[in-house]
Amino acid sequence: MSPSLEEMSLEELWQLFPIFLREHQTEWKDWYEEERLRLLSFLPAKQLVRISHIGSTSVETIWAKPIVDILLEIPKAADMVVMRDLLLQNGYLLMSESQGRKGFHAILDVGVGNGASSKYLKMHFPDSQVLGIDISTTAIKSAEELSELGLSFEVKNIEKTNLPVEEFDLITAFQTHFHWSDLTQAFTELKRILKPDGTILLACEWSKLAYYQPDFRKQEKLGNYLTDLDLYLIYSQRKEQWILYKIMKK
Repeated sequence: MSPSLEEMSLEELWQLFPIFLREHQTEWKDWYEEERLRLLSFLPAKQLVRISHIGSTSVETIWAKPIVDILLEIPKAADMVVMRDLLLQNGYLLMSESQGRKGFHAILDVGVGNGASSKYLKMHFPDSQVLGIDISTTAIKSAEELSELGLSFEVKNIEKTNLPVEEFDLITAFQTHFHWSDLTQAFTELKRILKPDGTILLACEWSKLAYYQPDFRKQEKLGNYLTDLDLYLIYSQRKEQWILYKIMKK
């Protein structure tokens, strides 16, 4: 008995659906429109933000695989399980679903420099919306060369970002927090924009921490400092020359 599509390996799927490129075809737009109307026929309008034709078949000037990619965006409050079941009931296949893995809808990367860390986050969490910020206009101008759907960059000061309250599931800062001029205000701002069950990850070289923030070489001192700000140091992990901190709201 042949396996179902969901049970096939990537190698088997590639054999079944070989990849080849074609010049742009006007019919691809029609294929997208047909699927869009089909989706609209059974998905609740209040559970949709927008439906978009994305990927190489949406660009008229390049060759592409004859596979139309469609991005279906839903509100943050939408029930993902209900939406998944509606798609399955209407003939769509679920090819991949992660079990026990926490998803991050919105990620903030602080002090991005050239944007490489934000790009890495987007690659690791492709379904997330990643925003990279830096106080330097020059840095953001460079980082914007990496912009793509779901990955953007803005000039902002971490001490006052003007970002919405409780907006981010994950906030990261790599090799930067020891440069924040007002550490207390920066953490206060991070707490304001972090979701109640969100996570802050800080990572830097141990030598940088020892030089700029010698008091925090002791985990107890950092833990007490964060406690006074209604934050909780979940753990710290040192590996060779690097130190990682995981922080959450109380």
